[in-house]
Amino acid sequence: MKVIELTSENTFHQTELPKPSLSKDGKNILVKIKYTALDTVIDYFLPERNMGAAYVHDVKTKPLILGYHYIGTIVDKSASVDNLDVGDIVYGHLDYKPDQKQGTFSEYVVVTEDECAPAPKGVDETVVAAS
Repeated sequence: MKVIELTSENTFHQTELPKPSLSKDGKNILVKIKYTALDTVIDYFLPERNMGAAYVHDVKTKPLILGYHYIGTIVDKSASVDNLDVGDIVYGHLDYKPDQKQGTFSEYVVVTEDECAPAPKGVDETVVAAS
């Protein structure tokens, strides 16, 4: 999958990573991201990674992929996911947490069933991604 990483030189660079897979336990969902949004938390990373960055993301992750807000389509799910189906359009926000290793500046993310919701109908998807 294509991702945008924040390099050690504080520039953004497109690179390729393997598409994430679902874990065998839990209520996991693989979302193909359609839109993401810039978040003010990026201020913690630019121009230098300051102490605040470590509270919202694992800054030692390589490559470092930022982004938290998203809207996309469910392309796979664990058998235990009850309320959502493959093909559903969902939106959400990755948790700000020190062990966060994934970001939405990527083609796919894995989230749990309770970390996303069906996208509201009648609202522009770019607006939903930023909410």
